[in-house]
Amino acid sequence: MPFDFGRWTIDDTEVFYIGEYSFAFVNLRPIRKHHVLVCPIRKVERLKDLELHELSEMMKIASLISQKIANGACNIAIQDGIDAGQTVNHVHIHVVPREGEGILHIDRLYGDRSPAQMAAEATILRSMMQDYHIEECA
Repeated sequence: MPFDFGRWTIDDTEVFYIGEYSFAFVNLRPIRKHHVLVCPIRKVERLKDLELHELSEMMKIASLISQKIANGACNIAIQDGIDAGQTVNHVHIHVVPREGEGILHIDRLYGDRSPAQMAAEATILRSMMQDYHIEECA
């Protein structure tokens, strides 16, 4: 059975795991060996539009892939929205194995901030989030 993925159709020969609400498949443009994608079976464009059971299962599948295929060493990412680099209008998780590649030193790209800078940002974010509760998500 083929699966919808944005405007594309994923052939079942490219799918390697199927859950009740989501599936995992090989990536057309992998950045590393076994860089795979996990997405909901239902066509959902953005993370905020997922049902909680879909999100939960997708994360469980990503975790399982991390353990069984990537030996626990991987990057897990969601590009949510055009400005975040999302190119397919169907939310999906990238699972990118990193074992054997050496440490990805993202921390070296940016300098440390002071405690005062971090506290100032936390104050701003706290005011933006104060009227929202996790129950409103998913």
